[in-house]
Amino acid sequence: MSDSFHQDLSIGHEAEIHVLHQIRAKYRGAVQIKVKFSGYDIWIPETSQGVEVKFDKASKRTGNFIFELEANHKPSGIMTSKAYWWVIYDGEETYYIEKDKMLKLLIMANVNWTDLNNSSGEYRKVIFLPTKHYKRYFKSNLY
Repeated sequence: MSDSFHQDLSIGHEAEIHVLHQIRAKYRGAVQIKVKFSGYDIWIPETSQGVEVKFDKASKRTGNFIFELEANHKPSGIMTSKAYWWVIYDGEETYYIEKDKMLKLLIMANVNWTDLNNSSGEYRKVIFLPTKHYKRYFKSNLY
């Protein structure tokens, strides 16, 4: 795997730790899932809910949150997550939304997916959600 992949993974773990500290302000038992598991990144035993954390620093520059549907022609991201909560951390602000509300929001936004190919030949199918119109549907915390 590329150095870029490992760097992105490390940044993602740092974002998870940032969000975990926020969640622990209310739910002391929350834990980061440290093994390879696509269901969610954080588990909150007090509420029996999983949390998916996405680091999206580019959203500040592009004006879009990005949601992955497929990676290399296999379902991924919102299509496979078992998380109740989705959290986007842009390096400064944290945005929380329940997965069901997020899916409804994506339908309401009526946006089409985009196919992306990077220089390594990796393929992703994603949805770009304009932040200026839809940030208001996200919360700043879980409580």
